[in-house]
Amino acid sequence: MPDRARLTVLSITLLLATLQPAAASTPAAWQDLFAEAGHRCAAASGLLDAAALAQPADFGDEVLVLVGGMWPQPHMKQAPAHLLCRYNKASGEATLIELPADWRVQLR
Repeated sequence: MPDRARLTVLSITLLLATLQPAAASTPAAWQDLFAEAGHRCAAASGLLDAAALAQPADFGDEVLVLVGGMWPQPHMKQAPAHLLCRYNKASGEATLIELPADWRVQLR
C-alpha cells in the first residue's frame, strides 16, 4: 500500500479513536443521528451482515462511520470487509472508502 494511503487510513482511524462528539441538543438526538448514519452506511456498503463497528465520529456536516461485514461476491468466499463511510447530514448521502485487509496491523 502506498505511504499516502497508509497515512490516510492512520489519520482517519486515529480521529475515530480520539474524537468525542461536540455538544448536541440532546443525547437522544446524537443517538438518532448516529443510528441513521450507521444504517445508511451499512446499506450503502452492499456487504453481507453489514453493521457499524464503532461509535461514529461527528465532523460538523458529516459523520464518519466504520462499517464491517463480509464481501458478497462468490469469488471472495465471504471474506471480512471493512469500509470507512462519510455520511453527509444534509443530503443523507453515504460515501464509502475500502480499507485494506490488514488495516489494523498497519496501525501498530
